[in-house]
Amino acid sequence: MEPSFSQRQQQAQRLALSPSMRQSITMLQKDVVDLTAYLKEISLENPLFEIHSNIDQVAMSAAATTQPLIADERQQSLYEYLLDQVNLTMRSTPLRAVVVYLIDHLAPSGFLELSEQEIVDELKIPKIMVVDAVVLLQQLDPPGVGARNLQECLLLQASEDKQVPSAVVAVLKNNYDALLQGDWASIEKDQRLTSQEVQQVLAYIAKLTTNPGAQYDVSNTEYIMPDLLVHEHDGRLTLKMMQRGQPQLVFAETTYQELKQSNDISVKHYIAVKRQEFLSLKENLLRRQETLLMVGRLIVEKQSSYLKGETEILKPLLARDVAQQLQVSTSTISRTVANKYIQTDQGLLPLKYFLSRRSTVSADGETVSTNQVIVQLKKIIAEEPETKPYSDEALSKLMRQSGYPIARRTIAKYRDQAKIPSARQRNRRNTRL
Repeated sequence: MEPSFSQRQQQAQRLALSPSMRQSITMLQKDVVDLTAYLKEISLENPLFEIHSNIDQVAMSAAATTQPLIADERQQSLYEYLLDQVNLTMRSTPLRAVVVYLIDHLAPSGFLELSEQEIVDELKIPKIMVVDAVVLLQQLDPPGVGARNLQECLLLQASEDKQVPSAVVAVLKNNYDALLQGDWASIEKDQRLTSQEVQQVLAYIAKLTTNPGAQYDVSNTEYIMPDLLVHEHDGRLTLKMMQRGQPQLVFAETTYQELKQSNDISVKHYIAVKRQEFLSLKENLLRRQETLLMVGRLIVEKQSSYLKGETEILKPLLARDVAQQLQVSTSTISRTVANKYIQTDQGLLPLKYFLSRRSTVSADGETVSTNQVIVQLKKIIAEEPETKPYSDEALSKLMRQSGYPIARRTIAKYRDQAKIPSARQRNRRNTRL
């Protein structure tokens, strides 16, 4: 019997992540402000280095200067982050539509509180399709999202890491009730573990989150600072990392040399561990910079006409296109562009803006980007009679005449995406004017 889609997904090989690699992924996903806070928190427990950053000075002077720094009322929500991953990595299929439906019904914690039968009854689809959609949802970042209960949430996180203590997954699967009741003896007996091995399992599980969506539940004002700067000079585009606001790791050499003189074995071990922690952070910070520049260069190359101001149209470019060319995973690209900004001659723009989704519309037999369709739609609306705005049906016909065969309901979708009012709302606006 052929394995189901969900079984094939579960059997797919996953990357074994070391602690350093997990840290690298965490740092890659953070913007400059959050990265600085993350590094400062680590430095509080490591006397061998400190973080130097001028973010506060940049923020204080931003109001009086033209520095590329703006305030954002909130960070990206869990819904937006998940939807970005879907749009950038999944093709438009009925199964993707189910995944989007599930995302729309997630609790703020990231848990899926709908039962499979409720989804089947609501969407009138086969149960296997729901199972497959849940599998795809649970493979998105952050780990644990889409879980139906706490046990599944912990299992999803542990399953992502092949470096966990060998018994963790087995304990979560087979001894969950004993785990909740604190029946360590039962776990030792059933899994044939020593008391020390059980403690290792418990210590690991204690580090897992019970609320995968917590990091996206923010409403405070946040500063947005660009990581990259692209500028045109003499017809050529130059890309570089922004230096202002970037955190710098400064090694405390004097402290290190003083502690190194100690004859205490525990002190020697301590400084060796903390020095390695510093070196690992330094390497991961450099890797983050290299990855950003690598992705940024490809985006600049592909979208050069837009960045030079020669066109308002972005070329079709998916995250998986970038991943294939750079020979990295699609999730790496998604994490690289998440919450990152680039300062351009056109203004401060999110990196994900340049990963324009392909439209199903074809102009002159060529695949075009969603951005290209919206640009054409805006152009037609800009030229419509002020006293009689075009209906969506009329816009559909005019777009078809322009080489973009789009259905009326799809026009409404593009209008919403571009924040273009309906014909009635545009008419009222013109009447008031």
